[in-house]
Amino acid sequence: MLARHGGQLKYRVVFYQMFWLIALCYNILATRMAKITSILPFDPFEQTGSMGPRWDRWKTRLQYYIDAHGITVDNRKRALLLHLAGPAVQDIFVTLSGIGTSYMEALTTLNTHFTPQKSLQLERHTFRQAHQTPNESISQYMTRLR
Repeated sequence: MLARHGGQLKYRVVFYQMFWLIALCYNILATRMAKITSILPFDPFEQTGSMGPRWDRWKTRLQYYIDAHGITVDNRKRALLLHLAGPAVQDIFVTLSGIGTSYMEALTTLNTHFTPQKSLQLERHTFRQAHQTPNESISQYMTRLR
């Protein structure tokens, strides 16, 4: 009886081996993806003079994270914004007015708080005081002026 059904038994064993191999590869891949996709929280107290550009870079990372995970539900996006931003931003957020209930309202409120208003006089003064350093190329100097 075993000899007659030996071919079927062999195929079943191969099938189950392939099934378990695929399941193992999927679990390994899912674990690696979970480790790769996390982003660091935003620290509003680190270098307060450069908070605006740092906040813009962090928002870009958040958008990459949201896009990579295919998150489209507004409530989940808002929850991720506040969760990934970290406890310091959460503490600031609850003290702000006009926080709203949507992702865009929360993001706009945080943008208003973290992006300082530029002073035209200060920008002119900084531009006029800029000089090319001895080791700086023309293109580097022009990039810094922008």
